[in-house]
Amino acid sequence: MLNPKNPTRLLIAMALFVAMDVTLNFFSIRIGTLLEINLNFLALALAGYLLGPWPAMGIGVLADIIGYMLNPSGPFFLGFTFNALLSGLIYGLVLFQKPIKISRVLVLVLVNTVVFSFVLVPIWLNIMYGSALISSLRALKAVLMYPVEVLLIYSLLNLVSRYQKSLLRSRL
Repeated sequence: MLNPKNPTRLLIAMALFVAMDVTLNFFSIRIGTLLEINLNFLALALAGYLLGPWPAMGIGVLADIIGYMLNPSGPFFLGFTFNALLSGLIYGLVLFQKPIKISRVLVLVLVNTVVFSFVLVPIWLNIMYGSALISSLRALKAVLMYPVEVLLIYSLLNLVSRYQKSLLRSRL
């Protein structure tokens, strides 16, 4: 956790998380125009855990816009930027200054999966491309990625939490 009285460190941390998010997004796997698998959720989850909801929201928005400018795929659509903002808010509200528990991560990923994979993304794709609101391929991807996301987020947050504790002990 960063000292909120030092905005320079906060801005530097936010810039690093934006860079991490954009970089992870470069390693995404696209399946047609309607489906994508990536790991950039890890950067936003970590930002929400370490910095809180407001910085995580800003990181999500900036990473979405910068990521699109560096690697455009289809037309720019503000709905996906809204998803990034909302995702940062959810990660920050659920993870910031709270103990890391598997139950918390299970619920967090479930909420994100339902809100984004089953509600908002289908609406945005329908507006953009006229695609069906219900897609078996998107549902299959969401179901298969659920345990992967839970495992990766839980493992990463535990690792960072242990490192944070050892760093704090060594500074005392």
